[in-house]
Amino acid sequence: MVLDSLGLLRAHVGQLTVGVLVAQDIAVVPMLVFAGAGAGVLAEWPLLVTRIGLAVTVLGGLLFWIARTSRLRLPYGQVLENNVELSVLLGLGLCFMAASLTGFMGLSPVFGAFCAGLAISHTNLRKPILNATHPLQSLLIVIFFVSIGLLVDLKYVAAHWGVILAVTVAVLCLKTILGGVLLYVGGEPIGRALVSSLITPQIGEFSFVLTTTGVASGIFISQEADFLLAVIAASLFVSPIWSNVLHYLVVRSKIHLLGEPTKLSNAPG
Repeated sequence: MVLDSLGLLRAHVGQLTVGVLVAQDIAVVPMLVFAGAGAGVLAEWPLLVTRIGLAVTVLGGLLFWIARTSRLRLPYGQVLENNVELSVLLGLGLCFMAASLTGFMGLSPVFGAFCAGLAISHTNLRKPILNATHPLQSLLIVIFFVSIGLLVDLKYVAAHWGVILAVTVAVLCLKTILGGVLLYVGGEPIGRALVSSLITPQIGEFSFVLTTTGVASGIFISQEADFLLAVIAASLFVSPIWSNVLHYLVVRSKIHLLGEPTKLSNAPG
């Protein structure tokens, strides 16, 4: 949304930033397996390593298939494309089936649903399912932010606001600096690296899933979970400030940081 408002979504820096966000989501896979292993995770480390290796292998194979093959046309694809109900039911069925399978294997139901979504996105059902579920996506976004508010213990935040604020600012600063340095070392111009790191300083939304999974498996106690949830929510709340810094640098100051021709001169001030 920030990239689109600045007219950078289709630019190189926009694609770079989207790639960073996707990589962050993919990195959650072994973390989900680890968080679901329970409090005795170190005692059963051979099984944990096996599960993580299996999850990474499955995801790596899926990404390799997506990168090396053209979009797959499913049997009866024309019928499914023209029938919204059937296409959505098939998509949901595949996601639930994959979630049940990976949950039974001891990996993570969330991992299975994530892989199923990736696989469906590489078929001819991607567009009809996206169009059909667009209103539901808006509803789920609202539910997501409401659930964030419900998860955060305001009494805990009021009692420990100083520590929460300090850790949140430290996380945002460190992630911005580290992201910019890594992108610069990777060969990106300093401007692109700065812009991309300013857009992605917050802790990812999957962290809520990781935290609640850790609580359910006994890795985190209630107080630790309250602290983590407060910091994650605060980082999401404060991250627009970083976006405003980006807006000032790129638009108001008219500084060409991106190392490429842009159309920012017509962007809203």
